[in-house]
Amino acid sequence: MVLRVIPEGLAAAGAAVEALTARLAAAQAAAAPLITVVVAPAGDEHATVAAQGVHELGRSGIGVSQSGMSYATGDAGAASSYLS
Repeated sequence: MVLRVIPEGLAAAGAAVEALTARLAAAQAAAAPLITVVVAPAGDEHATVAAQGVHELGRSGIGVSQSGMSYATGDAGAASSYLS
């Protein structure tokens, strides 16, 4: 089984995940005051869990981007060995 990885695709996926993370963080920040006003005790717990989820999503986006850079570096090194 061969896994074909396109570094540019991983970079694009990482950027998309980071953009989604930013949108979720903004939505959570906008909703947090409304949640705490309506349901104070449960709202704080929900806001904390939502913030943790957004943080983890951001970390996964960074990981995807780093994987893309790693593959691109490896491909460049392999290509240079053929050109030398």
